[in-house]
Amino acid sequence: MGETYRLSKARGALYTFHEPFVAGPVAVPRGYGASKPFGLTTLRAAFRVCALSDVGYPPYGATVTTRRYVQEERADVLERALEANLGRWKINFADPAPCNALIKAANPKMTDEQLGVAHRHRVATGAVTGGSSSLTGTGA
Repeated sequence: MGETYRLSKARGALYTFHEPFVAGPVAVPRGYGASKPFGLTTLRAAFRVCALSDVGYPPYGATVTTRRYVQEERADVLERALEANLGRWKINFADPAPCNALIKAANPKMTDEQLGVAHRHRVATGAVTGGSSSLTGTGA
């Protein structure tokens, strides 16, 4: 990716949550559009979100990776895991409260405001339900 987009390792920085995003006027760190804008807004930092998918870069943040033997010998387990994940998204879009409670139990630093901003962003941008999902269904 670095060569394709002329990114230099010399300009890389240790990831420390929001700092790379406000390091300079030309900083281009990777982040999730559902969470980084919230933190940057609270820092009153100017920013612009550029979805890599808008310039043809394939999805990479939430892909499912498995080993061949799991696919061949434990396909039923793999299918149940995928169905559970898709079910979680369907529940979250219908009523995010149960999912938010689990998130906050695992990470008490998450606030209702942050979770609400992330949920509204996913809905507004079609992050889970847009693209081909709008034609064939989420996960199809």
